[in-house]
Amino acid sequence: MARKSPKIIISSDEVLASNAVLRATVVAELLGVDPATLWRMRKRGDFPAGIRLTYGANGRLGWRKEDVINWIQEHQESSPTSPTSEEAA
Repeated sequence: MARKSPKIIISSDEVLASNAVLRATVVAELLGVDPATLWRMRKRGDFPAGIRLTYGANGRLGWRKEDVINWIQEHQESSPTSPTSEEAA
């Protein structure tokens, strides 16, 4: 079964303008995926590993804003575009 690419949505100018570490819920929102999908992408190696914010069994992870933006840009560039009406004809 072919893997579906996540729908990439950038919805928060405030987040993108800040120099921040983004939590999983924010990253998932930016990518337009469920947080569980984000974790699966990370586990498969389809998304950057992130950085540990707290330690322990339930330690929290975050992602550098720059890493997330770079990943989004790389995947937008490599995403296939839908054919135009001329190409489909």
